[in-house]
Amino acid sequence: MWLVYFQCYFVSIASILGTGILGLPVTLARGGFYPFVCLFLLCFVMQSLLVYYFVDLLQKTQLHQSQMVIKMNVENEPLKSPTEEYGAMEEALSSPSEDTVELVRPDLHMVGATFLPPVLLVAFDVCIAIHFVSILISYALAGSQAYAQLLHVEYMTVIPIFCWLLAVVIVFARPVLEPVVSVLTFLKGGLLITVVVVTFLVGSAFSRRWNNDVSQSGESYLMGTVALGGVVNVLPMLYGKLSNEAHQIRNFRRAVLLAVATCALLNMLWCWAVLRIVPQSCEFVAEEACNATMTLVSASQRGLISTVPLTLMIEHERASFSWLAWLIQAFIMLSITVSFLIMGGAMYHTLAGCVHSLLHRPRLQVLQVPLCNKACLHWFSGGWLLEVFLALAAFGAVFTVSMLNPKGFVSLLSRVASLFLNLEAGLFISVMVWRAFRPPFRQLDIRVGLHRVTEHAQYVLPVYFNAAVLFDVYVWISSGVLP
Repeated sequence: MWLVYFQCYFVSIASILGTGILGLPVTLARGGFYPFVCLFLLCFVMQSLLVYYFVDLLQKTQLHQSQMVIKMNVENEPLKSPTEEYGAMEEALSSPSEDTVELVRPDLHMVGATFLPPVLLVAFDVCIAIHFVSILISYALAGSQAYAQLLHVEYMTVIPIFCWLLAVVIVFARPVLEPVVSVLTFLKGGLLITVVVVTFLVGSAFSRRWNNDVSQSGESYLMGTVALGGVVNVLPMLYGKLSNEAHQIRNFRRAVLLAVATCALLNMLWCWAVLRIVPQSCEFVAEEACNATMTLVSASQRGLISTVPLTLMIEHERASFSWLAWLIQAFIMLSITVSFLIMGGAMYHTLAGCVHSLLHRPRLQVLQVPLCNKACLHWFSGGWLLEVFLALAAFGAVFTVSMLNPKGFVSLLSRVASLFLNLEAGLFISVMVWRAFRPPFRQLDIRVGLHRVTEHAQYVLPVYFNAAVLFDVYVWISSGVLP
């Protein structure tokens, strides 16, 4: 099982450290480092608390849905008197079998359907869909920039290849893809740590200073929620690898929390290193000669990821470190490709859950079919065709917006992605957590429960994340929806 925990750890890192870490330093162009650190540490606490609650939601969803399946099966058993049926149902619900519980695999839609009323469930599904599409658009833009920079071509020509090649792999080759993605995730994690540490050490060789302005730290506040958020959207996919045992669930939660802590540290080290190497703007550079195109302000205005001015600055001022520029580009390509595959897979997993719910086909029935028959039924069923259609439509939206708004990388991350990611946590997940502490979910005998103190800490979540939503709306109104 330790291999599964390591996989959960690295997949969580890959899902968190997508393009957020690449766009985050760009938002420090005016606000500086120290205001960002204070806000980012608060964000780390909130995201850790969110993971803590969401693992509880997954357990209660799994147990509650398994009880619903048991209840349905008992009710459908023939030739039973009302007394016998009531006794059988009480006995089955009081101690559902491990096989029944483990056959229920929660997805995001199932979690929402368990705790949310119908109207909020529809809004939750829409919010999740927009978040997935917006974050995949940012991956398409950033990935195309990275590949184009290495190949010395126009990145608009790379977008169609990048989007549709990975989309086809996600939709039609997911069973084959999973072990490959696991290996690539391990490689990404190791390369990420290497790049951040080396860039941090190289940044020590630069004597550049930065300007700190708390009043200009709003953009980094919003981007920080994206750079450290989103892991809850892949937790249902990872949770399906576990058995319903207390020690496995505890270790799983520890692995994800450790991944969040690792990402927080790497983000801060990365931002420090970039600010040491790349000037915020020519206004803060003491040297007479300053190339305006190699500043964070310029990158922000042109919608570029932070590694573009970083690699240019290293090649321009420290030619001996040109190998680092190549290493950074290799990391970006691998990182964004893996993140696109993981988040695209999570989106497909969620869409599949919506389709199963729409067609009223409980997952338990599908999982009870023998493997060979299950595969045949799945590939040729109307449900699978609907899954494929919805997934391709979603990837089509990713491709279309990427082509129409090629300079909107920072805007998509700091505005669209942050708005719906914070809305998901501040409204929908907060309501789910509130419901989970009340009957009938409060009485569910899950393997790993929460301390009673956490019942009062739940109210911190809507305050923090809804404050981010309100600030995001204010930014939209004051500066326009999209540039």
